[in-house]
Amino acid sequence: MVYEITKHQSFVNAKRWAEELRFHAGDDIKILLAGNKLDIVRQNPNARQVSREEAEKYAKSNGMLFKETSAFADENITESFQELLHGKI
Repeated sequence: MVYEITKHQSFVNAKRWAEELRFHAGDDIKILLAGNKLDIVRQNPNARQVSREEAEKYAKSNGMLFKETSAFADENITESFQELLHGKI
């Protein structure tokens, strides 16, 4: 599940999607919470609307794997899915 670290509403939406996933798939589903657009925040730290700490805390309390990523820069994309597939949650 992906949200934009530059848009807080997308994080709120991701929480709702996680609830939906768990409702339909059960509590045993493995979820990767990926905060995307890391490249934008590195260029402009003021663009961040979701702190890493807030997202990590949410992911941990809900048994999710968490990574900050940049699809644009291809950062942590492959690693995130490999960890999810290999059960490193």
